[in-house]
Amino acid sequence: MIDLFQIEKKEVKKEYRDSEMAIIGVSMHLPLTDSLDDLYMILNNKIECVGGLSENRKKDVVNYLMSKGNENISFNKAGYLNSIDKFSPELFKITPYEAKLINPNQRLALMSMYEAIEDSGYGSGRLCGSKTGVFVGYVELDGYKYREMIVEKCSKDDIDIGAVGNLNSMIPARISYLLDLKGPCISIDTACSSSLTALYQACRSIENGDCEQAIISACRISILPYDDGMSIGMESKNGSVRAFDDFADGTVKGEGCISILIKPANMAIKDKDNIYAIIKGGAVNQDGATMGITAPNAEAQKAVILEAWKNSGVNPEEIGCVEAHGTGTKIGDVIEIEGLNKAFSEYTNKKQFCAIGSIKSNYGHMYDAAGLAGIMKCIVQLKHKKLLPSTNFDVPNKRIGFENTALYVCNNETDWSIDESLDNSKRICAVSSFGFSGTNCHMVLEEAPKLIEEIDEKYHILALSAYNEASLIDLVKKYYKFFSINHSPPLSTVCYTANMYRSQEKNRIVLVFKNLNEVKEMLFDIMTEKAISSKLYCKYSLDDKLSEQINIFLSGEKTDWAVLYNDRTYHRVSVPYASLPVKRYWINIDKEERNYQTITENIDNKPYYDVIVDRLLKLVRDLLEMPTITAADNLLNIGVDSIMMLKLQKQIDVAYPGIVTLSKMFAYPTISRMAQYICEQLENSTEAELELEDEHDVIQEFLLKDDDLNIGDTINKSVIKQNDDMDDLSVEQLLEKINNL
Repeated sequence: MIDLFQIEKKEVKKEYRDSEMAIIGVSMHLPLTDSLDDLYMILNNKIECVGGLSENRKKDVVNYLMSKGNENISFNKAGYLNSIDKFSPELFKITPYEAKLINPNQRLALMSMYEAIEDSGYGSGRLCGSKTGVFVGYVELDGYKYREMIVEKCSKDDIDIGAVGNLNSMIPARISYLLDLKGPCISIDTACSSSLTALYQACRSIENGDCEQAIISACRISILPYDDGMSIGMESKNGSVRAFDDFADGTVKGEGCISILIKPANMAIKDKDNIYAIIKGGAVNQDGATMGITAPNAEAQKAVILEAWKNSGVNPEEIGCVEAHGTGTKIGDVIEIEGLNKAFSEYTNKKQFCAIGSIKSNYGHMYDAAGLAGIMKCIVQLKHKKLLPSTNFDVPNKRIGFENTALYVCNNETDWSIDESLDNSKRICAVSSFGFSGTNCHMVLEEAPKLIEEIDEKYHILALSAYNEASLIDLVKKYYKFFSINHSPPLSTVCYTANMYRSQEKNRIVLVFKNLNEVKEMLFDIMTEKAISSKLYCKYSLDDKLSEQINIFLSGEKTDWAVLYNDRTYHRVSVPYASLPVKRYWINIDKEERNYQTITENIDNKPYYDVIVDRLLKLVRDLLEMPTITAADNLLNIGVDSIMMLKLQKQIDVAYPGIVTLSKMFAYPTISRMAQYICEQLENSTEAELELEDEHDVIQEFLLKDDDLNIGDTINKSVIKQNDDMDDLSVEQLLEKINNL
């Protein structure tokens, strides 16, 4: 008989101020880096992730530019992501047709925010309908180029459908729409300081009561990263960022997509969330009038740093490291150190006690995403209790004179020592982000509260699931890597978090084991087979209660694992989650006009209804690029909005003139119901013109009819019914209401 573990945790209690926030979920995709463990390895080994563009991305750029007559195409070194064309539209109720027309910045940011929510343990719809804010730092440096590509190379239908997917405001709006989030939804552009400013604004929004928690995200990619000869005067000639080094000659571009989820620190402890770090406070200001609108201002930087420290309530002498803006420019680095040292001098005369570094030396300058990249580096250092080295640093910048400042550049991994015997002793760090626009931001972080573990070493159950078998095998690899790292948390807490707070997808396995070596052996065997040969991996006899729960889970049903924990709750920890099932979505370079006027089917010996179903299925599958659509699928549930419904209606009208109005498209949103309606109309009509219902009445009826309004789990039908003025709305306004759903 197997007996479930019992686990108790005692936390060292500490009350936080209302302004202090906890980071409880993260997602990060940087060059060669998809996790905090990857980031630690890159930073600790001083790896520079700056290089050439991948062949697949280079092919997309070359094909497009050559179609415009450009032949001499070259590429600069940068911190490039391997791919930017991958997406999972079905998960977000977006059709493949629309997906390829959505700006890659929107797609990557949406997946990143979804992953941060999943990482926090609030996936599976737990945030749906909540007062959650979304704050995105985004600068349209070249995102508009994808829109230009669509206009130049795609059909008019494509241009119409792709319009919404190329609006900057839609980047934060996508996740709010998907999950029915009710908090502020804001895109912020302060140039290089955008994402850190977005984080600051999110903290203030929670403190003010505008939202209960917030997602902060930033995505920086180059759509067409070729050398076009343009320069703003801060680019490195040698293709490397050498922050604070005497040979620094500028910066290089970097790419990345990062998202985090935050909530009040006291609430995170109460809810037993996994906490990566505590945000103590911060500040934002502006350079004002300087020698030039883009020139940095040491006095303004000093002021924002002092204000952030004051708001955070920290003793500056306790700040162990500062993740600097550090772009690797001769003047910029000097001014930044000047501002920081002036701020420290207001409190202390101590010299070289605070480490400084810049993640830009590893990945390049991610512009609007740079601030969140700095937050990720701080999280890693706090997690490992290590000060990590600065890459490309050999000779200190002679114009700085570090020996006369409170700062030093960390050049080797160092234990981050503090006096842990003191009750309130915590590792503290800070992040600076200074915008090209003159907007400066500084945030202060503290390590997460400590938890004392009391665990009985007994048997453990690990339930894993993913979207498909390939994703499940990838998840197995993640867990094997996770368990192979010596800082992994106790098995009991890992299994509790995975079972209770990870989404339950259709491909599933369960592992029952006693110790770390046993689970690693199971995971290794699955990795070696490269296939899922069994659903249950266990060599023990199971009691009836546990067997029942495992069988429910493996059958594909939603499983409530809480019954196995006697309805007790424990603190969550950071554990792997399944990768999203992605495929390539990119516009066709060769311009093609869609033509659906010639629908040919063999109708011999086939019922008339079946012929109509086949014709409609072919039309819809071709238009939406979804070959797996069935006649029973509700088009409104798979991402078809009013704009696309209008496109469909026009194509159906070509095949069956005068029968199907737009209102009927919404009244009969499945192929089977639409075919039945068409069949009835054709059989009952002997005239060319058919008597049709008033569109206004049918659309209004659709809005108020529960059984037709099945647009997903996040739609609140009561909101629609609260509108008493629909009789006064035009057809266009009613359609807009449908589109807003």
